[in-house]
Amino acid sequence: MLDKNTIIDIMFRPDWNSDHQDCREVEKILLQILRSSEDTPEILEICEALGVKGSLFVTPVLMAKMIKTTDKTQRSYYLAALAMIMSRMQDWQPGPDKDFFNPDWWQIKWVASKERFISFISLVVGTGTEDLFDTEKMEELAELFIPEMQVDLSPHHTFKELWLLTPDWDPSEDLKLVRDAAEGDQLMSQIHDESAILKNEDTQVDDNILDMRIDYLITKLGLHQDFDHYHYLLRIALILNRK
Repeated sequence: MLDKNTIIDIMFRPDWNSDHQDCREVEKILLQILRSSEDTPEILEICEALGVKGSLFVTPVLMAKMIKTTDKTQRSYYLAALAMIMSRMQDWQPGPDKDFFNPDWWQIKWVASKERFISFISLVVGTGTEDLFDTEKMEELAELFIPEMQVDLSPHHTFKELWLLTPDWDPSEDLKLVRDAAEGDQLMSQIHDESAILKNEDTQVDDNILDMRIDYLITKLGLHQDFDHYHYLLRIALILNRK
């Protein structure tokens, strides 16, 4: 895998284009280094490179790290990188309801029922494992997601209490909803692949934004060591977050 210095050198070459997929793959490696870094000089190096050469896709990671850190110097680096990206992207308008440079906009809030939140957590813990309802892991993850997603547990005070005192919770309908949606997505992807038909621009933008908001959530909650695992499961499980 490419190291940080090599990636930064590549980014400053004349042929670098953050819109190209191969460049995006290189950029992803640098983002993963940034997610794990607490080293101030290293963060400065990465922020300088992303500010000048990074794509819009780096925004959620910078935003999550900026909000999460308690280090004022590091926060200033993230803010400066975001300001540079904003200046480069000022002519691009994703839509009046999409405020890429507002921290509140990136936050995914829970709008579905408390019962569905139990199903959501069980899916994020790991679909297809021998023990879908790993109680210890469910409680651990729930305590991360509850404040971030502003989940209203009332009249309960903890996830464990919610789960134990909801005897009529039945995950079967929730799992069916997720299965149907996942099968539909898989079918549409297959149709696009086989027919070489591209998604329309609005659909592609929506898909990209969902991926970016999940990226923000994973980075903010510190789940990046298993980034691909959690990104896949969250993309599926968030189907449940509907009124």
